[in-house]
Amino acid sequence: MNQRFRAARWQDYLRVLQWLAVYLVVVIVSAVFLTPQMPPLGFIATLLIFGIGLVLLVRWHAGFTGYRCRHCEHEFEISTFTDLVSPQGTGPGGSWKYLRCPQCGRRSRARVLVKN
Repeated sequence: MNQRFRAARWQDYLRVLQWLAVYLVVVIVSAVFLTPQMPPLGFIATLLIFGIGLVLLVRWHAGFTGYRCRHCEHEFEISTFTDLVSPQGTGPGGSWKYLRCPQCGRRSRARVLVKN
């Protein structure tokens, strides 16, 4: 059977951290150099860079991950908007996101998986 998802490994967490670091560096550099150089346009440009970067980062994450329902074990994907607004966290069992399962309809802390 061809599996679409697998459990996250340390390399996957490192990849997420690398993208977060790139995003933070771009936002910080734009805030430090654009905002004082060109007020108020620099501030607006920094906000645009922040917003566009955030959308791109969440879109990448939504395409990189899948989820497994705690109740019925159904594996599924979510939209970029759902990825942005859904509560998430980590615990002894790994990372989770609070979602409604499309198969059984129950809300739970769905386990975060990575696409193969």
